[in-house]
Amino acid sequence: MARRPGNTLEKWEVAIVKAMLSRKYVPQDIQAYFSRPTRSINNARISEIKDGTKHKAIKPASDDELDTFLDSWPNIDPATGLHLQGDELLVKAREAMIAAVHTFNSAGLYFRAELFIVTAIIAWTYLMHAYYKREGIDYRHKKGGVVERTPSGAEKYWELSQCITTGACPLQSGIVKQSQVPDRDQERDRASIHQQDRRCPQREAAGLLHQLQRRHQGPLRT
Repeated sequence: MARRPGNTLEKWEVAIVKAMLSRKYVPQDIQAYFSRPTRSINNARISEIKDGTKHKAIKPASDDELDTFLDSWPNIDPATGLHLQGDELLVKAREAMIAAVHTFNSAGLYFRAELFIVTAIIAWTYLMHAYYKREGIDYRHKKGGVVERTPSGAEKYWELSQCITTGACPLQSGIVKQSQVPDRDQERDRASIHQQDRRCPQREAAGLLHQLQRRHQGPLRT
């Protein structure tokens, strides 16, 4: 069986592993630093770095970078078991959805439905990016095989609309159809939102979360 893309080391982690090897850390001990509740790393991943089978082009982390890593280890959110750096996309998705729900439930806000929708879209974008990253699917915008960049030089990533319409989307087609981001023609009717059941955005978000949980290893709690 092929190894899950999510059970691999990221480039920054490979650099840390090389620095630890330079300090004569035992490979089995190094493995313990990188396995966590949401990801299991096989000892073979450390061995292939040590013997130079893979990741030759990646330079070892500096002494300061290694010390920072060791000082902050395990750097795990105790409520979810998510690594604050390695699972950054999931952490952001969870916190954005919590913020969306808190905003929606806040008293005295006249436009809470719209605020919920905007923040929920951010949350779901992060969550879909986390899924595609785990599955080894490149979710960056490309033109002619070259990754597109913003004016500031940052890489461009898929918007939520593209995340849920690509063939690799894990959500059921019915959920996707009900959750499409409104186009400009629909936005002109946004005044009708105030006449809708205020709980609708929460129900749709909950439905999306339920569908993705079925494809994800373990629950994604908000």
